[in-house]
Amino acid sequence: GLSCDQIRYTVAWFPQRCLYDCVCWWQSDKVQDDQDPTTARVEEVMDCLEKHLDRLDETDCCFFKFAFNPKSFSQTVENIFYISFLVKDNYVAVSYDDEGLPRLGFGSRAIESADGDEATAEQGGVKRQMMFNINHSLWNDIVKAFNITDCILPHRKSTLKE
Repeated sequence: GLSCDQIRYTVAWFPQRCLYDCVCWWQSDKVQDDQDPTTARVEEVMDCLEKHLDRLDETDCCFFKFAFNPKSFSQTVENIFYISFLVKDNYVAVSYDDEGLPRLGFGSRAIESADGDEATAEQGGVKRQMMFNINHSLWNDIVKAFNITDCILPHRKSTLKE
């Protein structure tokens, strides 16, 4: 397995890129008939981040512990995919801690929406990109290195085998 230093190097090497090796399709119970499933899931991820940060009483959280599902590599890839939409549109910001590890917090659009500045929030500002290289081996190493035992983003039932 990789050490935390090797994981930090890997993360530092790809700080602005996110690559997806696979996407597993799922059926979300919360998706309305007239709503795009990706949009619905992105909204669920944002809601989950807001609740998680409230619970922690923090302004940001560990990217790995939030996005990684220790039960499912494919759902981890999906979670990163949905988070990337939130980063692109400035609802979520990626920062790095003192050790160079990624953290998730509210982006400028989320803060402006919370402050009631809907006009500024709707403009969205600068589009951002988040890219991250992940494969099954790295996923496994990160889950072990960060002792990720529970899913912050709820585990979804899948029709495909892991």
